[in-house]
Order: sequence, then structure tokens, then C-alpha cells
Amino acid sequence: MKIIYLLALLPLAFSSCNSDQKTNGNATEDTVSTAQQPVALNAVPTLENGCYVYEKNGDYIAFKPTVDGDKVSGPLVYALAEKDKNTGTFTGQIKGDQVIGIYTFNSEGSESIREMVFQIQGKRLLEGFGEINSVGNKVTYKDLKTLSFNEQMPLEKGECNL
Repeated sequence: MKIIYLLALLPLAFSSCNSDQKTNGNATEDTVSTAQQPVALNAVPTLENGCYVYEKNGDYIAFKPTVDGDKVSGPLVYALAEKDKNTGTFTGQIKGDQVIGIYTFNSEGSESIREMVFQIQGKRLLEGFGEINSVGNKVTYKDLKTLSFNEQMPLEKGECNL
């Protein structure tokens, strides 16, 4: 008798294992908690309007981008210890996690043009460095794919006087 009673309860035990399913008319649909949804691990970082600054050991770098879609422009200043101060304008474009553009600046009374790349990392920017081509007053990178990014002088989101 006990065996028959246990056999009768066995289907009930198996049906309770599928309690995450809802019946909607003749169809069955699974429900998934929003807490179990995967998080986008490779989300593209965004550049915000405002100021990005590095200031340490007498070095000062400030960039105040204005972002309009994927276009970026704004004042950029380099005042590195024991070097001439560079003041100019950056104009470029956001491509993935990078801001690629041209920095037109004045230093020692002459205008220069330099290609620049910043990597966006959260609320900071890392400047790219690599092999360059120099023709007249214009400096460009030989290959943007081989740049390394300077972790030692990150530009952090903050306040500046630009």
C-alpha cells in the first residue's frame, strides 16, 4: 500500500521542478528574472563634456572636450615641467573607445599640428604614444594600431580653468 501511495506522489514531485514555466492558453513560456540577464561586458565607453586634467610634479595637462555625436573639439593645454607651454585646440572624432584627432597649438611663437589619440577609460583619458612621421610643422603617427597608452599621466574628469 505504501508503494502505491509513493508512486502516486512521484508525478507531483516532478511537476514541481518545472515551476518556472507559465501556461498561456495552449503554449508554455519560460519566465526569466531580470536579475539573471547578462550584463554587457564590452560596452563602449563614452566621452563626457567637461574637463579632463592631469596635475602632478609640476606637470599640468587640461583638455575640455565638447562632444556632439561622434565629433569632439575643445581647448587642450600642456604645461609640462621644464618644457615650453603648448596651448591649442583639439578637433577629432570618437571611434570605439578612442578619440582620434588633430591638436593645433602654439609653442614658442610658432603653430604646430600634431595627431593625437586618447583612449577612453571610464572617467579618464590616456594619451597614446608611438612611432611618428614629422613633415614640416605636422606630426602624425605611423600606425595607430601600434600605439601604447600612458597610464602614468591619466587625465581624470575634474575641474580646470580653460
